[in-house]
Amino acid sequence: MTLTQPTPEQLERMLIIEEFSHVINSHSLENESGTPDYVLGAYLYDCLSAYNRASRDRALHRGELKTDKPAEYVIKGDCDGGSN
Repeated sequence: MTLTQPTPEQLERMLIIEEFSHVINSHSLENESGTPDYVLGAYLYDCLSAYNRASRDRALHRGELKTDKPAEYVIKGDCDGGSN
């Protein structure tokens, strides 16, 4: 089996999830559901990514962006009319 190095985007995603997980664990926010903090961290990341995609797609629909590219599924996608 050959292992490949994660891309910078994958590394950033892992770091963000790790930070979310740390905050969740620090405040024992996972206790009520019994869900591991890393699962909740990934869930939060995915929720924010989906929200950013919906916001960008809405801006495209309204003609507020200067591009017709579909939104990328990332947290840092901007909705300010940039050329991402």
